[in-house]
Amino acid sequence: QASVDRPSSGFAASAKMAAPQELISVAMLMQKNPRKSGYLIKQGGTYKSWKKRFFVLADTKLFYFDSEKAKEPKGYLFIDKNCAITNTYMHGQANCIAIKTPERVYNVSAANVQDAEDWIRVLNETAHGYMTSGAAPLKPEIKKKKQQQQLEKGLINKHVLLAQRCAENMRGQQSHDIKELTKVFEEY
Repeated sequence: QASVDRPSSGFAASAKMAAPQELISVAMLMQKNPRKSGYLIKQGGTYKSWKKRFFVLADTKLFYFDSEKAKEPKGYLFIDKNCAITNTYMHGQANCIAIKTPERVYNVSAANVQDAEDWIRVLNETAHGYMTSGAAPLKPEIKKKKQQQQLEKGLINKHVLLAQRCAENMRGQQSHDIKELTKVFEEY
């Protein structure tokens, strides 16, 4: 189950959540040696604005707080087999991750590609109970949009982008050449 219920107090709760008098603070979760923690920028559910939040993955719950000093979570969601965690493209945001639950899609943005890949890997390991080697490769259309976005923001220059595309084309050609050589070898 992957849900976030919001009672009138604004505190995220569920049948499996601690009673309100047993507030869960960041400090309390950090003492339990969480799987991962750090800042991500989260898109709101109703207004779709982006806000910086401190996330803590403890067991199978992903809590998010106003800051790392917060005394209570803004909310949480269960990370389980019903979740799909992937990289995604969101206009105006870089290094985005989509956490798809049966109820909703949570969009978050990491500070950099490595951080996004780490979150995707750890969340997938938690959700599906197996080790992953990293994030799924970007879909070609998402990769092009990300590269264009980086180019527009000045995070990458056109020469670096051209070199990256040449290297990708060369890898594709090498793969083709190896297949051709294998065919020739099998004929003899």
